[in-house]
Order: sequence, then structure tokens, then C-alpha cells
Amino acid sequence: MKEDIKRLWVDALRSGKYKQARSALATKDGYCCLGVLCQLAVDSGVPIKVKEVRSGLGAVTSYDDARFLLPTAVQEWAGLEANPVLGNPLTNLADMNDRRNSFAVIADAIEEYL
Repeated sequence: MKEDIKRLWVDALRSGKYKQARSALATKDGYCCLGVLCQLAVDSGVPIKVKEVRSGLGAVTSYDDARFLLPTAVQEWAGLEANPVLGNPLTNLADMNDRRNSFAVIADAIEEYL
């Protein structure tokens, strides 16, 4: 992962600016940890199509039509795969988020393993 983007992401997760949500990159209730990274990419000028779509979860935000994992544009911008794997035992960030790990715990894991 690109170090400058990692620092931006970790700082955003710890900032309290983003409310945490689960099961999608972004919902009306907040963001998954991966959704925070998507929004940071948008805010940084990465050309990404953002739209609200209907799903079984209700209204969710898609980034370049991705609703659950990082779209290609964000992967390339950040130097990551669609659902980064980290830790021991191995887990991925979407699962950490959906298992109700706080953004602070996820930020610690990103710092340690990415």
C-alpha cells in the first residue's frame, strides 16, 4: 500500500468524521472502512462515478458500480487489492468491519499489516 494514502486513511478512520456502517461500502448510516477509502479517493480527485443504488440492504452508495469491495480505480490509487487481507490469523478488512471491530482497531491493523 502507498504510505501517504495509508496515513490519510488511518487518520480518517480515527478522526471521528465517518460514522461506521456494515455490509456495504456506504449506506445512509455511514461507511465501511473500505468505503472511507473510496470517499477519500473521490475527495482526492480520483475520477470515480458515485451513485446511490437500491439493494436488499436499502439505499447504498456505489463507487464505479462497486458496492461491497474496492473498485479498480481505488485499488490502483491506493496500491491495494479489492479486499485487503491482513493479520494473524489472516482476515480481510471487510470481515473485520462487519464483525464490529471499531475503526480504531481497524486503523491499528492497517498500520501493522499493510
